[in-house]
Amino acid sequence: MSMFNNKAFIRRYYHEILEQRNTILIDEIFSPAFLAYPSLGPAYTLQEYKTALATSHYALEDIHVTVDDQIAEEDKVVTRWRATATHQGTFFGVPATGKTVTTSA
Repeated sequence: MSMFNNKAFIRRYYHEILEQRNTILIDEIFSPAFLAYPSLGPAYTLQEYKTALATSHYALEDIHVTVDDQIAEEDKVVTRWRATATHQGTFFGVPATGKTVTTSA
C-alpha cells in the first residue's frame, strides 16, 4: 500500500467507523491479531477495542473527527486529529451532560 493509500485508510477509519458507526467494517479491515496501545493503561485486543468503541458510540452522539495533520513513511502513518461529540450517555462513570466535548491526539 502506498503512503497516500495508508493515509486514506486512516481517514476512512475515522469517517466510516468513528463518525458513521459502521462497526461491521472493523472485522473487514482489522487483523484478528490487532492490539491497541492507548496512552493510558495496558494494550487491548480487537474484542476489547470493539467493546470500548461501543461504549463511546453509546455515550457520544454526532462524533466528528478532523484530521489536522498526517505524516506517512513506508508502512507507518502518524495522524494528529481532534474530535467533537455531544455527551448523551454515561461515559467513564460521568452521567450525560448534553454538552459538546472535544478531545485530540
